[in-house]
Amino acid sequence: MNAVNKLWFGHHGPVRNRGARWCLVPALASLVISTSACSGASGGGAYGGDSSGAPPPPPPPPDGLITITATDVFEAPVPGAEITIHYTDSPNNGRFRTLFTDDDGRAEVAIDLASSIVYWVAASGADLYGFSDVPAQSDEDHLDFVVTLHPSAAETAGVGSLSVTGRSGDKRQLEFAARLYVIESSASASRDLQDWNVGAVSVLPCDPDVGNDAMTFEADCVEGAAGFDASYQGSALATSWVDANPRSDPLAISLLLDQGESVIVADPADRRLLAAKYLQTQLDADDQTVVAAFASDQASTGQVALLPSQPVTIFPVDNPGFTSDGRTYFPTIDALGALEGGASPLLPALGQLVQFTASSAPADSRRAVVVLASGGLHNCGAPAECRAAREALIEESASTDVPIVAVGLSDASGQVDRKNLGAFAQAEQGVVFWAREARQVPTIFGRLSEILDGGHAAVDVTIQLQSSLSGAFASGNVVYGTLRVEICPWDYCGHSVEVPFALRIP
Repeated sequence: MNAVNKLWFGHHGPVRNRGARWCLVPALASLVISTSACSGASGGGAYGGDSSGAPPPPPPPPDGLITITATDVFEAPVPGAEITIHYTDSPNNGRFRTLFTDDDGRAEVAIDLASSIVYWVAASGADLYGFSDVPAQSDEDHLDFVVTLHPSAAETAGVGSLSVTGRSGDKRQLEFAARLYVIESSASASRDLQDWNVGAVSVLPCDPDVGNDAMTFEADCVEGAAGFDASYQGSALATSWVDANPRSDPLAISLLLDQGESVIVADPADRRLLAAKYLQTQLDADDQTVVAAFASDQASTGQVALLPSQPVTIFPVDNPGFTSDGRTYFPTIDALGALEGGASPLLPALGQLVQFTASSAPADSRRAVVVLASGGLHNCGAPAECRAAREALIEESASTDVPIVAVGLSDASGQVDRKNLGAFAQAEQGVVFWAREARQVPTIFGRLSEILDGGHAAVDVTIQLQSSLSGAFASGNVVYGTLRVEICPWDYCGHSVEVPFALRIP
């Protein structure tokens, strides 16, 4: 398998590391370093020195101070953040100092700046990370570092631009192309360079599971006519790196949040609401946004939806519209925490928001609908009805030039709505991300404007599937599967992420 070497994910820019290797500490906040009284500091490790094994001589009395102030992206101080400082106090003698911020998000440490070089400062907290190697202010005995801490969770990946590129005459072999977006754990906005590689891309083999067909037949691998399914194996034929290529025209993003009862279990800490606010902070000044939510009464269970309008409520309720100041939505987003319940009518809600976006977004903007949906299958009727509704929605998305970017959040049993959400990755500009846990949602949302802008690097892959069953990949069938992508920090491919997909064969 060809590896794509040195593929940098996130923001690209100069980094003054002076030959140091980065030490990653996950977290979310902003960090300021200046010089004043020392408090809360603990000693750090050292490397280098002579070969005798003798301890290094004691350092000279400190001749400078570093003060750290940690704040999150909403400009609130972060108490208890762990601060790591990497510096040298003599040639080839690198050291780390660790300290913690106080209730005001501040910490101070004395360091002899006259004979030291400070490489970088990192801050971490609960699911937060911040980093800086450039002081905001400095003089001979004083350094001020400012670092904004962003949401940080386990790596995840999304897939888009799915398209069939070839098929054998007996329809046992299928080739398709896909674009993969990998989102690493450390927040890109707090580091200038992401030292991440993508290694091998592979396809998990698929075999039908007869155990889930006891009540109603469910195709696991290849969906076709009633009762049809087929096993397959696959491999990646080629991978190629796609450089970031940011566009200058503004974005108009319609954000749609699931408010059905499934989020009560899937997102008990309301991480999707944190993500919704975080997205507003990542938009450029000329970008615009509107916030909406979806839910409806569930007749079969008696569960009622608490939103003002069904199946979708677009805010503000009395005069919905786009704004360039997304922070004005913060109170509305916070209030959604008390408005959970009912069913999650994904497809009709998306249809209404696509229409609203097409008619109301600024004419000079690139428009998109971003939807967060939790749980397994959303009730849309019989399989044939669901497929027809999906295809009609995808056609409307294409005809109105309003692509759909979906983030699927697993329910308590780990299920995601691959059949409904996965279909959007086959649209020309559609992308689908999968969050195994709610903590990943803010990290994904923090990259969406960058992805929609073309400013996030990606990997293009060509996949080949083979089945022993003639006609397995006939026109109209839908292939369900999972791609596995190796994640390689530095030169070590230590783990991987899995990316579900759904591909309809034209």
